[in-house]
Parts: sequence; structure tokens; C-alpha cells
Amino acid sequence: VAYKDIYARASKEAQFLKSEVLYSTRPSATRPNIVFSRDPQDHRQQRNEISHAFSGKSLSEAQVVIEDYTELFVTQLLEKGGPKTEGVDVSVVYNWLTFDIIGHLTFGESFDCVKQWKGSEWVTLILDFAAQLSLGTVLNRLSVPTFALSVFVPTSFKNSLISHDRVTDKKIDQLIQPSKAQDDKGTQSLQQSYFFTRTIREGEFDPVHLREQAKVMMLAGSETTATFLAG
Repeated sequence: VAYKDIYARASKEAQFLKSEVLYSTRPSATRPNIVFSRDPQDHRQQRNEISHAFSGKSLSEAQVVIEDYTELFVTQLLEKGGPKTEGVDVSVVYNWLTFDIIGHLTFGESFDCVKQWKGSEWVTLILDFAAQLSLGTVLNRLSVPTFALSVFVPTSFKNSLISHDRVTDKKIDQLIQPSKAQDDKGTQSLQQSYFFTRTIREGEFDPVHLREQAKVMMLAGSETTATFLAG
């Protein structure tokens, strides 16, 4: 019974909505991303917008990307962490691998962390940002008024938030611009991006919302996976 209550779709009972305390959004967000959307209809629409990225064909293409980065990672790991070396911190290098993969699938390009065998500035920023996200949940639970947030929120977190938005905006802009170019055959060309290809090609999207979706993809698909791999 518990399994059906948790995983099955309710047919007769009213849908259990996400908590407003845990899933509140920033005023600057024109539309909640797929994680923070509390409206079932809006969430369904957002899910449909990116469902193509998780089709069998897309996942097969993504498998090639994952294998390429994994092979490079293993090669680097054997060289940098093999005998007669100082070793490596797997909790760190696994983040490099997962961020490279998710970066490629989200923005059409990686951060080259595995290739350069060092974390990029943005990856470090995201990890610091993720570590402080729990603060927002605590403040929401305590019903701290918006005007008083500046007292409780560290300056470092504010700066991370601003920088995170700025860099994501830049990458989204780079992703959108190639879609306007015409290739030699006169057809629309687009930099490879498995998550947002169809959304950008259709041309009906809000850049701010697309930025929020990209941020979710980066956080949900990288840091958590790296933590699992590192054990």
C-alpha cells in the first residue's frame, strides 16, 4: 500500500502539492523551474518540454558522451593517481567528471576539468553555492521576512548567487546564438545540447526560465552523482 501511495499516480484523491516552505522561489524568477514548480499543470508542461532529452535515442547519444569523458577520466586517474604519485582525492575528481558530463549535456560544452585535471572557477562556485543552499530552507522554515534576509544571508552566498546567474546567463546566450546561424545547406544549425535542443529550436522560451532550468540540471546531475560515486 505504501509503495502505491508514494510512487503511483493518485486517481481519486486530491494531489499532494509540494510544500511552499521548501519550494519557494526568488522574486527574480519569472517562472519556477521544474523542481520548484508547485502547480501540477505547469510541472507537467515543463516535463514535456524536456522529455525528448530522456528518450531512448537521446539517452543512447548521451551514453557516447558519458563513455568518452569516463575513458579520459580513467586515463588521467591512472596517470595522476597511480603508483609513485601523491594520489588523488576521489571526492574532488569525481565532481570534475560529473560536471564535465552534465556541462556537455546542458550547454553543449564541458568545463574541461578532467582534461586539465583541475576544477574550473565555475565548478568551484557551484559547489560552494550548493553547500549553502540549505540556509535558504532553514530561513524559510523560520518564516524570516524577506526584508530581514540580508541580516542572515552571508555576503559570500549573495556573491555566489549573483556570479552563478551571470555565468549561467552567458552560457545560455552562447547556446542560443548558434541556433540563429545557417549552415551550408541552408538549414538551422545548433550547438549540440541534449537537454534544451528542442526548446531552443522552437524559439518559444523565456531566457530567465531557461537559465533556472539549466541551473537545476547542473546541480541535480553533478554534485549528487559525484557524492554517490565517491561513497
